[in-house]
Amino acid sequence: MKTSYKTAKTLLANLGKRPPPVYVSGKDFARILRGATPTQLGLLADGLRRGSIIVTPMLAYQAAGLTGASSSYVSQAVRLTTAQRHNLEEGFYPLGRVVRQAREPDRTADRAVERFGAARLQAALDRALTPPAHPRSNGSTLPPHAAFER
Repeated sequence: MKTSYKTAKTLLANLGKRPPPVYVSGKDFARILRGATPTQLGLLADGLRRGSIIVTPMLAYQAAGLTGASSSYVSQAVRLTTAQRHNLEEGFYPLGRVVRQAREPDRTADRAVERFGAARLQAALDRALTPPAHPRSNGSTLPPHAAFER
C-alpha cells in the first residue's frame, strides 16, 4: 500500500499542533522520511517523542535502530516461539544462545556429510522420502485383498 499524498501532507501539517495521535505503519513512515526535509525530520522526531505520531507495526530495522539492538538479534527474536520468549524473559538463557542454536543444524549436517559422505546421505534421504508402494503398483488389476489370496 502506497502512502497517500494526503496522509503525508496531513502528518507533516499537524506536527506543531496537538491533534490526536496519528498511527502510521513502519513502511509508510519510512516513505515519509525519505521525502522529508531536515526541518520536517526534526518535527517528526519531536512528534514521535511527544506521542502525536505512533509507528505501528515497526519494521525490524526501525526497531533495531530505535533500541540499538543487533539486527540479527531482532530477526531472531521475531522467530521465537512463545516458550522460547518466556524462557528468555525469565533469564534462563541469553538470546545469543538461541541465535547459535539456529545455526547449529547446519554444522550438524556438515559433520554428517564429512563422516558418511554426500552420496550415502543422499541415498538414505531418497529411501526415507520415497512414498510406500501402492498395493496395485505391481501391475495387478485385482483388488488389493485379492492380490493376497492367490
